Amino acid sequence: MKSKYNWSKHSTVILSVFIATILLIGYIWWPLLRNYLQQIDPEVPICQQVNWLLIGNFLVMSILVTLGADLRYDIPFVVVGLMGGFLIESWGTRTGLWFYYTLETPPLWIIPA
Repeated sequence: MKSKYNWSKHSTVILSVFIATILLIGYIWWPLLRNYLQQIDPEVPICQQVNWLLIGNFLVMSILVTLGADLRYDIPFVVVGLMGGFLIESWGTRTGLWFYYTLETPPLWIIPA
């Protein structure tokens, strides 16, 4: 049963898996995250160092993408998207079109994106 905002149980499942994926990426690549967090300047207020527009866009798009979700319909798109993302990232990093500072080809943390 869907609510008047088109939020369903499937929406909750997808958003939960998405948040779990983000947390898992942060846990697995903790050294990279720690190095990034060390770049924070303690002399400058944290609210001036955060890109609020990027965070806001990320949150709004995460919620909008999950509205009206139906796993029976959406799973094939997710699988094709993950496979396509992996193939494109593999091609781009292995041919030298771009690279990541971890020198992974491709880095697994970029695939869910």
